[in-house]
Amino acid sequence: MSGSSGLAVGTVIRLGSTVRRFADGRLLFGGSPTRLLKIRPAAAAILGDTGEFTVSDTVTASLAGSLLGLGLAQIASAGQPVPLDQLTVVVPVHDSPHALRRLLAGLTGVRVVVVDDASPDPLAHAEVTKEFDATLVRLEVNAGPAAARNLGLRTVTTPFVGFCDADTVLSADELQRLLTQFADPRVVAVAPRILGLEASDANWITRYENTRSSLDLGPTSAVVQPLSRVGWVPAACLLARADALGSGFDESMRVGEDVDLIWRLTRNGSLVRYVADVTVRHEHRRTPGPWLTRKYLYGTSAAPLADRHGEQVAPAVLPPALALAATGLLLQNRWATMLSAIAFLTHARHIHHRLRRVAAPPQLHAELTARAATDTLGQISALLLRHWFPITVLALPFSRRARRATAAAILVDTITELRSHPPSGNPATHLPARRLDDAAYGLGVWRGALRQGSPKCLLPHITRPRRGTA
Repeated sequence: MSGSSGLAVGTVIRLGSTVRRFADGRLLFGGSPTRLLKIRPAAAAILGDTGEFTVSDTVTASLAGSLLGLGLAQIASAGQPVPLDQLTVVVPVHDSPHALRRLLAGLTGVRVVVVDDASPDPLAHAEVTKEFDATLVRLEVNAGPAAARNLGLRTVTTPFVGFCDADTVLSADELQRLLTQFADPRVVAVAPRILGLEASDANWITRYENTRSSLDLGPTSAVVQPLSRVGWVPAACLLARADALGSGFDESMRVGEDVDLIWRLTRNGSLVRYVADVTVRHEHRRTPGPWLTRKYLYGTSAAPLADRHGEQVAPAVLPPALALAATGLLLQNRWATMLSAIAFLTHARHIHHRLRRVAAPPQLHAELTARAATDTLGQISALLLRHWFPITVLALPFSRRARRATAAAILVDTITELRSHPPSGNPATHLPARRLDDAAYGLGVWRGALRQGSPKCLLPHITRPRRGTA
């Protein structure tokens, strides 16, 4: 039996960990993407004091569907759990038999298809797959992770498929917990949080990656939505409904193919969920050359993605007033500074009017105004130090304004970094690693833009806040 939303009776729904309640529980603020939602007294009563309830009829199912779709809640337990035998895990691998053995050791009892992407020694992977009773298929010519995953996908006969890179480490229990999210029939794909593989011989790169990995999307679960805090999820570990994937990944893309797939999946209103409560470990690169090369390659994917998905790749997203405020700050003269202040006050007034309509408490007014300021400064800093890095470097010898702006950006980024991602090691190595990360990625973005012949991936997106979001 299921409710009107398709959720089975017995499914337990819990408000997200960042959601706060005001006005006797009728005003919800938080989630990811961040929302401000006013609910009816009956809905507030269902949520009770704990913010957790069980789907039992069409009313609770409808409330659950709304909260899940807006990213304000998540499924705590499924009324009708998906059994593990409904899942096949596809593992693309190239010349990594030791990593493959480590992964398969944790997947006992799970159906696994290993795709050897033309490794020089095919017998090495054949021995490992035989040891763990997995199925092996092979590409005779190296075609990249997208083609390898697609070959594995074509062999899948179960309703659900998982993609796990050979350098990840997880267990059947983590897979089962991810499958819980498919209790919502709108969910087509689910991804866990990816953390670094713990090691006794960590160096400055692995310590940085354990804190600031490109694959780690943070400690807060989210509905994946382009131009939001969690705008994509990596295919290093990804579960999906097999019939929702169509032809699968774009095989012409060697990097960014996972982002492209996720954005295609979300186009028709289907949901992709990031589940931070489930963690998977990933073996990061340890030496400067491969590490920086990987960051550079990530950057090169921005231009092809912009060609396919337009503004969804924008390196900054600002409403008009904040975009004007940011421009004024960068121009650095008296009139521009005055214009910047007026623009920001205009945006703050807009926030005040919106919150007043829903009787939000005064502290929320102050919080959102402060957040608008810090987010704007953070995005300007990211543009100067990451996406526009080559232009910033070229301008430094010739422009005092560029030097002042860069110094301010480094200060803002350093403060933000130390607060949001406290280094697991020495800040004296973490902060330079951060700059190298940004530089390598920025160079990759520009290389891709020049190759594509389009600046779209470098241009900020000016937008108005959506109704119901904050």
